Amino acid sequence: MNNQNDKQEIVRKNHFLNRNNRYCLNFLPVFVLIILLSGCQQSSSPNLNPCFSINAVAAMPSHETIQADAFEDAAGRIRFKGAATGQIRLFFPVINSTGQLTDNVKWDRLKILYLDPDGGGGDYRISAALQYLDATGGTPAVAELDSNDFASTGINTMSSSLSHDFDFINRYYYVEVRLSRKNTNANPWVGGLKICEQFQ
Repeated sequence: MNNQNDKQEIVRKNHFLNRNNRYCLNFLPVFVLIILLSGCQQSSSPNLNPCFSINAVAAMPSHETIQADAFEDAAGRIRFKGAATGQIRLFFPVINSTGQLTDNVKWDRLKILYLDPDGGGGDYRISAALQYLDATGGTPAVAELDSNDFASTGINTMSSSLSHDFDFINRYYYVEVRLSRKNTNANPWVGGLKICEQFQ
């Protein structure tokens, strides 16, 4: 009796395995097609160079800014501390975040998230310059931004086009950002920056 039950159990298991194998074989072409389509979609994507993005709290303040104890971080933003006025200088390191070969980096725009309380007025200002260092020393700015060129007095993103062949093998890139405040009626701040392609 036990032998008969064992044989029935073996037949049942074989039937179950055969049915599962047929199920897997039936759907295998579908899985292969999905993988192939995903690869094609990725290779044809226009966003071959993902943005480099960095928050302001990751920036390095200059020596004089540290000594003046004039800045603070607030929810990812860098701004003036208390009644401090004058200038804050921040240095943002820039790395190749694209995963592409260095000669394939096609970034053409610098963007800054900021607040300039008086827009084009003279009491507050945020300026930025994308630069690099190499064996020959510093160079002129690759791209520059100035909040006084924009009328917005609220939270805004300013951007500048750039034309540059990025070379991450021989050059060391950074963005210098300066915040200026002449009085304590308001407080300008910077939230971060991006370097990317125009439509990202």
